[in-house]
Amino acid sequence: MTHNKAVLLYHDSNTELKVGDRIKVKKLFGHKLATVVYVPGQSKFHKDFGDDNWVIQYDNEKYDVRFLPFYPDYEQHIPKKYVFVSRGGRELEVSSDEKIE
Repeated sequence: MTHNKAVLLYHDSNTELKVGDRIKVKKLFGHKLATVVYVPGQSKFHKDFGDDNWVIQYDNEKYDVRFLPFYPDYEQHIPKKYVFVSRGGRELEVSSDEKIE
């Protein structure tokens, strides 16, 4: 089951945010690499994430997932601190019945 059909784009581009994307998250001192594991409209609905969050998981930190707001009626581009690195596969996608701790 998919839901919300709105599209999120990377800052200042027409590149669509997709499940499996490798991204760089800019921090105050440097950056961290992460993978997009959930996007409303692309992923099967997950009750913990809902329709109003997209979710990333930091590399080498299995339980460090971040919920990021999804407001398709107000914003089409994600914040510029999330930078597209490469298009990946969906193998790291969070399944709809996976428990989040």
